[in-house]
Amino acid sequence: MHLSRQDGKKFASQIVENRSPIAVLIDESTTLSQRTSLIIYIRTVFPEQIDKPVTVFLDLVELEKTTASSIATALLNNLHSHGISQEFLGDHLVGFASDGESVMLGRKAGVAKLLMDQFPRLIVWHCAAHRLELSVHDSLLEVSGTNHFKSFIDKLYCIYHSSPRMICK
Repeated sequence: MHLSRQDGKKFASQIVENRSPIAVLIDESTTLSQRTSLIIYIRTVFPEQIDKPVTVFLDLVELEKTTASSIATALLNNLHSHGISQEFLGDHLVGFASDGESVMLGRKAGVAKLLMDQFPRLIVWHCAAHRLELSVHDSLLEVSGTNHFKSFIDKLYCIYHSSPRMICK
C-alpha cells in the first residue's frame, strides 16, 4: 500500500495510539539520476486484527551519504518526522530487516548494530526475499545448463535491442 505524506502521519499516529509493536524494513535503491534513496516499510499489527500483520510503504528518503551512520540517522529522522518518537521506538520497535550488505547488517558498524545500540531488544534479520535471490543466483551458477540458456537469452536480447525498430502494418 502506498501512503501520501499525510496518510503516513495518520498511519504512524494509529501505531502510536494503539501502542502497536513495529518492525522496520529498509532497502537502498539508486535512481536513474544516480541518487541513492532509502525505501522504508513498517510492519505492524493492530489490536483489532492481531492475526493480520500489515506491511505498509512509509516513505522514500534521499540519502546524502551511504554510510551506516547516515542511513541510521535518515531512518530515525524520518520515523520522528512521522510522529514516532525515540521513546516509542525504545518500547515498541521489535524488528529490523534489510538486505545482507555490510553497511546494513555489519556486526561492528552496520545500521543494524547502530540501531541495536539504541534499542537492545531489537531482533535483526536478513530479508528473506534477498536471501532467496542470493540462493537462486548461486544455484544457477552451479547448473551449467542454465548458464547456456542465460547466454542464449542475453545474445537474443542484444540482437533485438540493437536492431532497427520495424513498424508493423
